Amino acid sequence: MKAGFVADVTVPDNTRFQKQEKFTKTWRMRNSGSTDWPADTALVFVSGEKMTDVEKVEIGAVKAGANVDISV
Repeated sequence: MKAGFVADVTVPDNTRFQKQEKFTKTWRMRNSGSTDWPADTALVFVSGEKMTDVEKVEIGAVKAGANVDISV
């Protein structure tokens, strides 16, 4: 599977928040591969600074060449 960044939908880079302030970040991503993503496609935390308790975000099926908005 291939994914490409399209745009920040919410919360531009370098946005400042108050300590402990909650927010939702949404990215527009493209299935940049030549095959559809399957129904069980998910965004999963692997490493780095953990900024949420969310471990996994279900994305679902995405056709090759299509965009999808992913929010955490």
